[in-house]
Amino acid sequence: MKILHIVEPLATGINTFILQLAQNLSSDEHIILHGIRKEGQDIEEVKNEYPAQTQFIHWTNAQREISLKKDFKAYSELKKRIKEIQPDVIHLHSSKAGIIGRFAARSCGIKKVIYTPNAASFLRTDVSPLKRKIFEQIERFSSRLPGEIISSSTCEQTRYAEIGIETKLIYNGAKVSKLNQPKFDKFTVVNCGVVSTQKNPKLFNEIALHFQDQSDIQFMWIGNGDEHNILNAPNLIKTGWKSKKEVFNILNSAHLYLSTSLWEGLPLAGIEAMGCGLPMLLNDCPGNNNLVLDNQNGYLFQDKVAAQDFLAQLKSKKDLMNSMGEGSLRIYNEYFTDEICTDAYSKLYAEL
Repeated sequence: MKILHIVEPLATGINTFILQLAQNLSSDEHIILHGIRKEGQDIEEVKNEYPAQTQFIHWTNAQREISLKKDFKAYSELKKRIKEIQPDVIHLHSSKAGIIGRFAARSCGIKKVIYTPNAASFLRTDVSPLKRKIFEQIERFSSRLPGEIISSSTCEQTRYAEIGIETKLIYNGAKVSKLNQPKFDKFTVVNCGVVSTQKNPKLFNEIALHFQDQSDIQFMWIGNGDEHNILNAPNLIKTGWKSKKEVFNILNSAHLYLSTSLWEGLPLAGIEAMGCGLPMLLNDCPGNNNLVLDNQNGYLFQDKVAAQDFLAQLKSKKDLMNSMGEGSLRIYNEYFTDEICTDAYSKLYAEL
């Protein structure tokens, strides 16, 4: 089966998601038509992680924000590429690809289309309410086009239902390297992702500053981005982008995963942390709130003070940390492995 993946940024969690499909469904032919974002990991490093037979094509006109002129160029480019490739299935990743890609697929007569938003645009809190309403209307209009819309979390599925759009649910999953290695000497609180408004680095930094006088605790952010200068607490280490092997080395040596995100689909970085047996301390936002179950594996917080209190409690109670770490691993194995996720997509590809 020839599968054409179309994605505006081949970076971060979306890249992890597509990479797993290419690795686990290696008998299929995977072609990735992708955009590039300057704040992401080097694109050549990204490509080197994929199976050798994976094909890459640069979607030169792709960009995140709405621009009628640029989006029409992106649409025309997609139509040309789809006609050249003649895929059996088109899999669209992220909102921009999901909108433009469905129009292009219809114009080319391709009916086997899947759209996985991985954090729908109307969930964004960094834009005005009016702009979110516009995003909702665009999603409603494009939902009439051929294609299955796949929510990656129950929260995302519920939000789609609230605006009258039916979706199927397939949880994101992540392949994890669980290593038996020593923990860092200091109690280490880690996050992983683009340093952007969505990930709320300001709050992460403020939480770190609250603990700056405690010499036995440190914070770590794996990744980079336009807002990296916000992360300036003296007890906060910025690692920059790391290879997947290096990421897992850090996660397995850390003690606690902290996400301050404002919205998510179902975050792959959080799932990877769960697979490494880390307790979770997550801002209570769409997507994040599907990773913590009844305080079995961590806590959801609504504000900075609550986050600081939960963190202090976990740091002081080793038995609770161990119990919640075991809870993360148990929940990961039950719901969020890469095999569970890719098996579901493999069946969906075949059923279209």
